[in-house]
Amino acid sequence: MLSFQNSLTHWISSALVALTVLSVESLHAQSFAYVAKAGSNTVAVVNPADNSIAAQISVPSGPTPLAVKPDGNTIYVASSNLSNVSVIDAASRSITATISLPVGAQPTIMAVSPNGSLL
Repeated sequence: MLSFQNSLTHWISSALVALTVLSVESLHAQSFAYVAKAGSNTVAVVNPADNSIAAQISVPSGPTPLAVKPDGNTIYVASSNLSNVSVIDAASRSITATISLPVGAQPTIMAVSPNGSLL
């Protein structure tokens, strides 16, 4: 187990990551953290109980900032290289929509309003 934890720690520290800090409310709705991995164009679904990677979600090129709705049901991941935001359903772990941004936009941070109505 120690080897796995060391590997996970090294993986996280060596990748370009954006870790969403989930609000207390969303921790009750679901039990995962999400890490954008720019090097592999994926979002890792991490189980914080044991630091294991529960899944990898493929996303468009250059994922960096991400945000999670307070209810934990929707994940937004910006693709800096493509100027868009992928909308991911947390339950199915699949992209359900794409939000186009102005040409050349390279978001570096995102947040969702407390009531989940604004990104």
